[in-house]
Amino acid sequence: MDVRTETSEVCTVDFKVDHLITFECQKWVDFNVLRRFDCVEVSTDTNFSNQDMNLFLKDWKEGRSYHRAYWVDILMGERAKWKKILEGLDAELRDLRTVRRTFRFNDNRQVWDYHGGFDIKRIDGKVATVGYGHFQVSNENEPLEPHKLEENDRTSRVWNSEDNDDEEEIEDVIVVPEGVVDEQEYIESQKRQRKRARREFMMIVW
Repeated sequence: MDVRTETSEVCTVDFKVDHLITFECQKWVDFNVLRRFDCVEVSTDTNFSNQDMNLFLKDWKEGRSYHRAYWVDILMGERAKWKKILEGLDAELRDLRTVRRTFRFNDNRQVWDYHGGFDIKRIDGKVATVGYGHFQVSNENEPLEPHKLEENDRTSRVWNSEDNDDEEEIEDVIVVPEGVVDEQEYIESQKRQRKRARREFMMIVW
């Protein structure tokens, strides 16, 4: 069963559906609603914090919720900070230059590659990989673009540093390709896209 919803002020239902895609639902998808999700695939916009996502992953790791989850894509309300999200989860960072895993979703109609990511293990041995969406996903057998490699190098540096990751906002350097008519609009568009992408949390269960 598939469900596509838009905007609602109140939500009291239990989401036992295979595919749930929601947009502009920050008013009704709070953390209590998330805990009632019993879905295989979820894509939703939220106001969730890094702390919320940490609790989400702890629920999954301990087997309390989300037993059927295979692919979860959540747009958070703030920039993802992986040390906060993964605190207490014994996560292992995988090298995106050497680790590429293929996953299928949307009833096997779409095939993507996921590069690198953080692996965490559930109490029953199941492994989930979490990380960004935009910066770590490519079409099957295609390489990652240079700016995605740079973002993941930054993630790795922060993860392996002894400092916390309360870093300053990132200033993107945009390379404008030949043939672009409105260079300024292109630069602003790319900056908006990358800023949004840093709020995207993705999880795949293998």
